[in-house]
Amino acid sequence: PGSQCRKLRRQAHHSTTFARSPDAKVHMPLNRVYEIKQRLMTLEARDVELIECQTRIERERAEIAAAIAEAEADLAATVAAPVPGGKDPTLWLPDELLLSILVKVAMLEDARGCSAVCRRWRRLCLDQSVKDAWKYARWVLYAGGKREPRLLDANTNGVITTMCAGAGRTMYCGTAKGCIQVRSDNDGSLMQVLSGHTDRVNALAVGLDGTLYSASDDTTILAWSGETQAHIRALKGHTDGVLALAVNAEKLFSGSYDGAIRVWECCSGHLVHTILEMDWAVISLALDGCNLYSGHTDYAIRVWSLTDYTLIRTLDGHSGSVGLLVVDKQGTLYSGSSDRSIRVWSGTDGALLRTLDGSTGVLQWLAFAPNGTLFSSAHSCENTFRVWQAEGHTPLDVVVPNLSPGWNQACAFSSDGHLWVVSGSFRGSLWMY
Repeated sequence: PGSQCRKLRRQAHHSTTFARSPDAKVHMPLNRVYEIKQRLMTLEARDVELIECQTRIERERAEIAAAIAEAEADLAATVAAPVPGGKDPTLWLPDELLLSILVKVAMLEDARGCSAVCRRWRRLCLDQSVKDAWKYARWVLYAGGKREPRLLDANTNGVITTMCAGAGRTMYCGTAKGCIQVRSDNDGSLMQVLSGHTDRVNALAVGLDGTLYSASDDTTILAWSGETQAHIRALKGHTDGVLALAVNAEKLFSGSYDGAIRVWECCSGHLVHTILEMDWAVISLALDGCNLYSGHTDYAIRVWSLTDYTLIRTLDGHSGSVGLLVVDKQGTLYSGSSDRSIRVWSGTDGALLRTLDGSTGVLQWLAFAPNGTLFSSAHSCENTFRVWQAEGHTPLDVVVPNLSPGWNQACAFSSDGHLWVVSGSFRGSLWMY
């Protein structure tokens, strides 16, 4: 973002000069000057968010260090404390067996209650590695994990920006270099590379017929065959980078920095309608049976009719840009924002049903697992997911072990229900769960 900011500043400076000087040979339209300045402001806001995130990480590290010191002192006092009855019946059990009993306790509070009568259990409850193992057991129980995490690619060069499951047991990975990696969802092996974009790939979507659609900062949307991976057509109409895609059986919807939502025919690629919102970028889209939802940088969510594309209502409540939207099977809308909250909205009347807080950073990813469990991931150095059960939205902290240092850059569920994660700020290791 820093280099992009500098580039845009130069463009804005030259554009203003060309627009105001009557002697200049090149005249840039004032609306282009306005677009460049708006994008510059957006990038500068991102820089501020990253600086705030780094400051918060340092503060959290200091808090963690203090908590570790306190836990070590508590552990020493706990081990030295007498146990009721004078004998510990778990002394003859190996740690592995005792841990397997511990992780089957329904709630962490119950496990801590058991530790009141078992010294070794107390020691296990206070040990951070045991807590992580216990949380990972919860991941297996609630999220459907069936095997240990597997490293698919130790170094993706940090270029993967977005992922989605494709037809025929494949995973599509969009990259910052403008190409799309086609990988096997069995072992993560690279099968093919699709080239066509000239800038960063921001979004991927797969239609019901298996067609892959990719959106890029180069202002275009490309359609690819799901069977042969051949390029079918290019959809052109946006005047700035395309950030979001949503597709149903007949129509493809795209949102862009230019503030427009464009509607395309899937079969022909023709542009059939344009919804203009000139002041704010469209950064997320989602569909249900009769509505289109759009998230914007003005902190609002707009609901559009799929019959005549008129605005039905506006959902207000977030205090940050709404970059994540997902709809469950019941038609309930979930929105994730840079304010670190997830809000749950009624699909019928737009009423706010619930607010899910507790993220450790700015939300990066939001999706439903095949079993209906809600997953979210944030910009954080802790490599954790925030998980809510399908019923009641009970929060569960899930530790994702063995990941590279850095936040989770891209996440997606494959067709067989496994979770793919690109983790690490620089190398970008690819894992499957």
